[in-house]
Amino acid sequence: MGIDLGLTAVGRLLASLDLTPQKPLRRAYERDPVAVALWQKETYPKLRKRAKRLAAKIFFLDEAGFSRSAPGPHLWVEGADAVVRTSGQRQSLNVISAVNARGEFWAASYPGKLNAKPS
Repeated sequence: MGIDLGLTAVGRLLASLDLTPQKPLRRAYERDPVAVALWQKETYPKLRKRAKRLAAKIFFLDEAGFSRSAPGPHLWVEGADAVVRTSGQRQSLNVISAVNARGEFWAASYPGKLNAKPS
């Protein structure tokens, strides 16, 4: 159409058409909405009732692993091989944490795998 618009003008035009940038929610493709609904409707209320009877707290727990084995920097050196000295050792850290509905939080780090047999 031969029309030149600046970046801010394009943003204003899109916003006037109710088109705004959206960041999609990430959902695991394995997610089972029927199972989630069942857990929310039946399992969790029973669990809450039991926790109240026992004066217990319900925590939601997850674990994550962090690794320092990422590739090193990319170097461009004309006519020579680039060398980056490293220890060659892989380093990792495993973390487990839990949170409850009141915002209480617990976390710990540990070596090895959570399901590893004691050595």
